[in-house]
Amino acid sequence: WGATPVRIVGKTPQERIGALYAAHDVLLAPSIWPESFGLVAREALAAGLWVVASDRGAMGEDVRDGVNGWIVDVSSPAGLVDALARI
Repeated sequence: WGATPVRIVGKTPQERIGALYAAHDVLLAPSIWPESFGLVAREALAAGLWVVASDRGAMGEDVRDGVNGWIVDVSSPAGLVDALARI
């Protein structure tokens, strides 16, 4: 996206999760499914990443909007588009 480097990462073995998070600044978790726990967002926050999380289910439960990430409305692409523009 322009001058911003973007890397899409697939399935990662559990023993490499710490290194994965350490190599990133932001986690995008715009799930449209009402996640029951939101583990990926919680792990990323614990690792110090900024988290852009869905407003569905528990994905953004630990995100403090504007403090350690943003919670986005995923009923349309507009919320995610706005968060990406801010980044």
